[in-house]
Amino acid sequence: MSGLAWEVGAGQRTDDKREPMPADEEESLLTQIGNMRRDADRLRLLRNAAFSYTMTCDFIKRAIAPIEFSEGRIDACALLHAAASDPANFEGIVLKALRFEDERNKVRERLSQEQTAPAKPAAAAPPVRAPSEPKATTSWMKKPPGSDDDSD
Repeated sequence: MSGLAWEVGAGQRTDDKREPMPADEEESLLTQIGNMRRDADRLRLLRNAAFSYTMTCDFIKRAIAPIEFSEGRIDACALLHAAASDPANFEGIVLKALRFEDERNKVRERLSQEQTAPAKPAAAAPPVRAPSEPKATTSWMKKPPGSDDDSD
């Protein structure tokens, strides 16, 4: 599950125009997370929500509870840390809710890597395409009109 799509800070936005998640959205998201069978699907929902909203640490704690595997919980914590509206409480609420000390240490390690990692360069613009000749109006499979060439 770990990989480019779930990297630390994936929920961060540079424009920071997120609003707090409304209570009805919280309940709806928790229901959807509970209905998902795979942790990858749960993480996808959380990533989308983290990109659009900020979340309290109490909500993050409830959102990671249904995640079955340690790796998924670690990924979710690292992902949602960027969306926490009260990051000072992250350690005491979210990390404390993790089952194992090893999980807590791995999340702390990932979050410290985020702070020491260099900023990612902006994506390069797509290459500009040179103007080309207009395509022939006939298909390569059809003979042009007036052609008697029989090269079958």
